[in-house]
Amino acid sequence: MGSGRLPKPVATLADIHVRLYGLDTRGKAFHVRAHLLSASGSGAVLGNVAVALSVGDVIGVQSGASKGKFRVQWIGAKTDGTAG
Repeated sequence: MGSGRLPKPVATLADIHVRLYGLDTRGKAFHVRAHLLSASGSGAVLGNVAVALSVGDVIGVQSGASKGKFRVQWIGAKTDGTAG
């Protein structure tokens, strides 16, 4: 018998184009493309998100015919896209 603990979710690395939709921090509707960089059973990491969001916002994510709604839990530093 095991200890009764669930295994830790394993993230899958990806680079998949997805569409994001919802309301930005100003309450304006948006529909933009982004990249799904990694995903697990407990969340996902998105990159190239060209819209202002805040922790707690609910956004829609669509890949092909599959859609879901997710709550923003963490926002990383904005980058300018240059190396070094």
